[in-house]
Amino acid sequence: MSWAISTLAVGMVTLLLIQRKFYPYFWDDLMYYARVRRVGSAMMARMKRGVVTYLQCFELQARNIPEKPFIVFEEQTLTYRAVDARSNRFANVLKSHCGLKHGDVVALLMNNEADFICVWLGLCKLGCEVAFLNFNIKSQSLRHCLHSCGAKALVVGSGKLRYAQVYVCVRVSESVCECV
Repeated sequence: MSWAISTLAVGMVTLLLIQRKFYPYFWDDLMYYARVRRVGSAMMARMKRGVVTYLQCFELQARNIPEKPFIVFEEQTLTYRAVDARSNRFANVLKSHCGLKHGDVVALLMNNEADFICVWLGLCKLGCEVAFLNFNIKSQSLRHCLHSCGAKALVVGSGKLRYAQVYVCVRVSESVCECV
């Protein structure tokens, strides 16, 4: 009996040494595979429940914790309720003044500011596709980006109006809406 146990122990140690020599990452790969399977199962379960968007997550949080701070930017603090109300105002203005509707592409050219999120959520509420433009682009690059994304409107942040003003005036006749 002891002979069988010692043979089994020697065999296990030999297999472990062979594994270490020829497959040094076997255990790491096995652990990674287990994590991938766990994440894959969670993703499949989530997909069965339907698509979850940032807007849906935001609206859920706005209902559950409306007074909790959502954006803290420089001296300004906005709660979920305030951002929801502000994004609704942006959506209403963009819909009534620019005629935006579900499926329209809207280019967004804004610096880092609290209203960036509010405008983005407002556009999502309208069902618009948002093309985020780098706030460092100017003239010809801006023209190329607007042409490439096929934007129906260009929303410009307060700090970027001077860069886009000339181009927006030119493009208004070509169906880009100017909402100032």
